[in-house]
Amino acid sequence: MGQFMSAIAAVLDLRASGPDTQLARAMVMGQGLRGRDGTEVWSDGLVSMCLGRLDTCPTPTRPALYDSESRIALVADCRLDNTSELCAQLGLATGSADARIISAAYVRWGTRCVERFLGDFAFVLWDARQRQLFCARDHLGIKQLAWSRGQQDVRFASDVASLARLAGRSLVLNEARLAEHLAGVLCDDHDTVWVGIEQLGPAEAMIVSAEGRSRRWRYWEPDVHGIIRYATLDEYAEHWGSLFTEAVRSRLRTDGPVLLDLSGGLDSSSVVSTAAMLRARGESVPPLHAASIVSTAEGADERSYATSVIKRWPMEWLQHNDDGPLPSDDLRRETERVMDMGPWPDDLGGVGLMDRAAQIPALRVQLTGQGGDFWNDGGGQTVADALARMKFFSAATETRAWADSDRPADL
Repeated sequence: MGQFMSAIAAVLDLRASGPDTQLARAMVMGQGLRGRDGTEVWSDGLVSMCLGRLDTCPTPTRPALYDSESRIALVADCRLDNTSELCAQLGLATGSADARIISAAYVRWGTRCVERFLGDFAFVLWDARQRQLFCARDHLGIKQLAWSRGQQDVRFASDVASLARLAGRSLVLNEARLAEHLAGVLCDDHDTVWVGIEQLGPAEAMIVSAEGRSRRWRYWEPDVHGIIRYATLDEYAEHWGSLFTEAVRSRLRTDGPVLLDLSGGLDSSSVVSTAAMLRARGESVPPLHAASIVSTAEGADERSYATSVIKRWPMEWLQHNDDGPLPSDDLRRETERVMDMGPWPDDLGGVGLMDRAAQIPALRVQLTGQGGDFWNDGGGQTVADALARMKFFSAATETRAWADSDRPADL
């Protein structure tokens, strides 16, 4: 829901008359529940940066926004998962802050440093020697980074709302983006609901010079043709399980409690069970809190499945009732808050649940199963892949299985 994230903002002044430090601070302060652990501002003659911190990863020291030796300033919302490997390569002490690792990696490898990062991140870096801004977003676009270009400056922020509220001009609705949202098919990773405000796409990086020249590129593409072959199904399951377990383990690197979404699906229940299993093994796992949206409506009641998970892995369980009419006022309020495409009406229960979860002391991390069913059940994507490989029998088999799974129970 965008609550458990740091807030970042940067302004590059194209007039060379000195950036407005209050503008960067205002963009961060406008990002609501983000950055609840303090605000830091840095500025020179061209660039102003602000960081609203949300400290999720334990670190002995917090680096300053600007390093005078390298002449690099950095604001980042990040969690790197391969810090041990990077620290060894860069000669840094184990446990160095993720932001410190990003700065050192840029000094060593330049803009190609982003190709070595694993995790969720969005950052803006100012290189005073090269007089350029360098920014990047993680492989799947988990962290957000929006930007806009005007005649006087180029602005970056963690969310669209910060740029829209301080645009200093009349906002024009991007009707094409609105149509895509209503159709449920987004065609462009860069568009937002406002003309002139864009997003950096997943796995993208960008450079903006002090004169305003920019270059954007994709630093990573999934290997869609790669195939892993094993002799048995158990070997596939073991490989997938090891990757999934490591993914959950990496996201439990925090000092405070962790909120785990729990529905009746295999995706979220797998996340909850894996986190609890790591705790049962004796690994260092923070306090776990499950959270569920509860509905008694026909076809939507998943309480029995979620209850089974809690019985197997006891933990604190927060439940939010989602019965009743659609709360139109909540939908309007949430859409006005994000100033972008708001949630679908049937997703508003998640907003109410997060409002309650935010009251848990020291809560900094939320894990969801969002997208899990999409990645694992295949559906149309698996059929398209089989057809592209001219495996028509496999495509027919997948189509039949997919269709059967979507049939009403009485057919």
